[in-house]
Amino acid sequence: MLIEINELPQQARDWLHRVQAGEEVLFVQSGKPIATLSAASPTDKLKRQAGRLAKTGRRLDPAFFEPLNDKELALWHGEHE
Repeated sequence: MLIEINELPQQARDWLHRVQAGEEVLFVQSGKPIATLSAASPTDKLKRQAGRLAKTGRRLDPAFFEPLNDKELALWHGEHE
């Protein structure tokens, strides 16, 4: 999930500024930790990038674009044998 900082409420932006300054933010519920907000490393990248495969010179097999058969479609819709 990608979230644009400008869309966040001010309090969340304040937390991000503290993280940028080196702090770690711990979210708790009833005193129990549920999530941590920490700084991303400079090597962190988006998992998906448009055109990334093409830059490697590799191509998708044409079969990738063929329609799924009835059995495969049923599996995608959560129907099991």
